[in-house]
Formats: sequence, C-alpha cells, structure tokens
Amino acid sequence: MLREYTCIQPPTESKNVADLWLIFTPHGRGNGSRLAAVYENHGIIPAPDRPIGLPEEAGPHDGDVWYDLRDSELLSEYVDRLAVDWTCNAINWERPASRQDFPVIELSDPTPMPFPGFGELRLDRPTLCEIINDPLTYAAWRDAMSSVQAVYLITCLHPGCGKQYVGSATGKDNLWQRWRDYADDGFGGNTGLKKHLEHLDEFQYSVLDVYRPTIDAEVVRSQERRYKYMLDSVNNGLNDNY
Repeated sequence: MLREYTCIQPPTESKNVADLWLIFTPHGRGNGSRLAAVYENHGIIPAPDRPIGLPEEAGPHDGDVWYDLRDSELLSEYVDRLAVDWTCNAINWERPASRQDFPVIELSDPTPMPFPGFGELRLDRPTLCEIINDPLTYAAWRDAMSSVQAVYLITCLHPGCGKQYVGSATGKDNLWQRWRDYADDGFGGNTGLKKHLEHLDEFQYSVLDVYRPTIDAEVVRSQERRYKYMLDSVNNGLNDNY
C-alpha cells in the first residue's frame, strides 16, 4: 500500500509545491535505495475514508494531511531499475531533488517480456506503442516479429464501428517495421486508416497469417487480397482497394 502510505504527510511547504514525488525504498545493504514509484502531486485533499488494510501506524497522526497522488509516466521507465545512494549527505526522509545529488548505485536492465506467439497477439494501441518504444524489454518480440512476413488485421473497437483493415508486412524487418510505422503516426501511409484517425486510440492489432522471410512477397500479398475479400474490408471496412 505504498501510495496510500505516501498520501499521508505533514503539510510542509516543499511538498505543497512539488509537482513530482519520487518514492524510494531500501535496496540491498548500506545506503542503497531503489526507485519504487513516481507520483504526480495534485495537492491536499479532504481526508477520505481510511483505505482498507492500511496499518494504524501508517497514520494519519496529529496535523497530518492527505495528498492526491497519481501515477506519473515521467521517469516511470526507471521504476524498480534505478538504485541510488540515499544517505550520501545526510539521513532525511524527505529531500528536495533540486538541492541534492544522488550517486547512482545501479541501473539494471528491464525484465524481458517473453513473446506469447503470433496467435495470441491482440494489442491495443497503447500496448503496441509500449512494445515498439521499449526494444530492451521486448527484445524477444522484436526478434520474432522481424523474422516473419505477415498478413495482419487492424480493427476499430469504437462502439458502433467495428470496421477492419487488412494489411501485409514484407521487406526489411517485416512485421516489426510495419507495426512500428503504425506506432509512429497511426496510419502508416494508408489513406483509409488516415481518414479514421479520430478513433486511433481504439484500434486493435492482430495477426492473421505469418510466412517465413524467404517466401516470395507476392504470395503474402495474394493472401492479403484473399482476406480483404473474405472480410469485405473494402466495401465495409477501412481498405481502399484490393
């Protein structure tokens, strides 16, 4: 209950004005502390109902107030990876970052995520962007997706829409490169998708078929056309042509 515990604090001026709170917990022996969370501070709020399970010793104590803390994307890639020397100057529970230097003890590699297989791929857009933009954590995904040509499906999950786009990935870096294009701009040069970008955040990406990289690209494109006919993605979808 790290967030619930951290929300309860004395109302010091430095906390009131700090927009970002970096929370560290003990790491190893000695002075090490590991980054455990990054919160945005949205100010003091009225005391809420006490969170179920929060120990009495966590507070609040006389004079304590509650802060509205929310997860932040800023520096989040360093959570559980960054360890610093917290007590390099003095031992304090709270330290303004603008007046401190924290020697880095460790910046560990991210925990690799195993590739689930092409048949299991059903990615929303935020997940796709995370995978493409974090090739260290998703190295196995990059290797697998770069090694195959593919026919894929993009579905708009906006309520009442459900339109689909069928595409193929051939050439350099194969499926990885093609989906990286979609992570970059959302439409990858496809005019049908570009007209539909108002629902971009509700796109879902999946794989219909995969092919070894040595197969003739025309075989892949012929299968792409076959799926367009089967799913009627030109007349009732997001494809512009067969």
